[in-house]
Amino acid sequence: MKKLFVFLSIALSFLSHSAHSVTTQSRIQYYQVVNVNTSDVLNIRQSSVPRSKEMGQIPPNEKCVVSLNKARWNQSGRKWLKIHYKGITGWANSRYLKQSEQCEHRLITQYYKLVQVNSHLNIRELHNRGSRKVGKIPPKAKCVAYLNESYPNKSNPKWRLINYKGINGWVNSSYLKENKACHSSYASSVPSSMDSSIPPSQSEEEKKDLNLDKLAIEKAELYDVDPALVCAIINQESRWNPNAVSPKGAVGLMQIMPSTGKEACGLNEEELYDPGENINCGVSYFTKLLNRFGSEKLALCAYNAGPHRVVKWNGCPNFKETNRYTRNILGAWKGGKSCPQMSRSSSIKPTKSKATQVTVSASIKPTKSKATQAHLSAIGIADYLFLAGKYPQRHWWTLVCQATDFVYDREIGKRQLEAVGQAANTPFQREIWWQILDSTVDNIYTDEVRLEGKNKALSQSEIKDKIITACPPGRQ
Repeated sequence: MKKLFVFLSIALSFLSHSAHSVTTQSRIQYYQVVNVNTSDVLNIRQSSVPRSKEMGQIPPNEKCVVSLNKARWNQSGRKWLKIHYKGITGWANSRYLKQSEQCEHRLITQYYKLVQVNSHLNIRELHNRGSRKVGKIPPKAKCVAYLNESYPNKSNPKWRLINYKGINGWVNSSYLKENKACHSSYASSVPSSMDSSIPPSQSEEEKKDLNLDKLAIEKAELYDVDPALVCAIINQESRWNPNAVSPKGAVGLMQIMPSTGKEACGLNEEELYDPGENINCGVSYFTKLLNRFGSEKLALCAYNAGPHRVVKWNGCPNFKETNRYTRNILGAWKGGKSCPQMSRSSSIKPTKSKATQVTVSASIKPTKSKATQAHLSAIGIADYLFLAGKYPQRHWWTLVCQATDFVYDREIGKRQLEAVGQAANTPFQREIWWQILDSTVDNIYTDEVRLEGKNKALSQSEIKDKIITACPPGRQ
């Protein structure tokens, strides 16, 4: 048991160093300090070890602590978050932090484009050239979000804290120039139907189509993806229905699992019904697939079948549905074909299985029960961890177990905060853990049958055994 725990601790440490965050640029996560006495402070530590070097302090009533979207579990089983507060980057115990929705106006104040850069601009973990690289910005980038933190001082700032495609970090401001044209690109909701650019003679349906087209183009350009490809994916996934829901619970225009939306983009279930948020999250995730697999075809295969199956097959899996899915999208993807033409075209027909998955009515949202079960499934988080950490296939079931624990900590934390990071010991805690496991098993089994066929698919009992075997003894 001790060896398994050490192995998972090492795996978590590796993941926290290698995984890039995938939050949306218009919805960066912030935290407020909780459970701290007014006479005390929350210490920022150099690492997730409780007695590591103290880097700074956060007052008890602070509501705007920037999350750097990395987490670690220490040997005591406590979850620590990497944060930034007033120029200080470090780690804090998640027990004393709670997500806050009150800080966006304080942090994203302006946007920049790159200037005088030939290859790319490195994003650093800290505000100096010797700090570790956490990402890079291409020379043609035009919308880099500024998080209102600079160094060494505000009168003559040289380094600035930015967010680019979900990656938070520091860049040299010598290569940045303000770009006011970006503010409209970061709108998180569909433009008003009273937009003066839409002729009054158009129907409400046409206005809605144009708004969705505009959002798809904006988000595609934001991530340097061909808008026609994004439109083809949306048409294949949901036929442009913002309220589409698959039987396993994938939501919205780009059919995002609630667990993927939460882990990869910081979105709750309701936010996935927002067209702007859904497209932004879907394109962000697709960009990560492109970066890992190197081609549009393999990225589409991973979007449909899961990144671990692309790694397992060392290419696109030879599944009928996946072949049909990629063939339809790649066949419809033609450079220069605009989104309005795509959204009104009947040339892209969804696969038979996908057609049965999508809710027909765009005016009726799904029942909460289906969404809740999808919310409990850990498969989306496992996919994201596998993708972000660039793991080999042999780590897949360990990551599924780890993702199950993530969901458990989230769910049990709503009821028993002190139980977060601990094994499920009481009957109530074990019931929650097994509900999450069962939902995850059902989700994986549905995918197995959908892709492999019933004869070749792993049975539910085989899937459950693989997950439990990968989990450390005593956790469940």
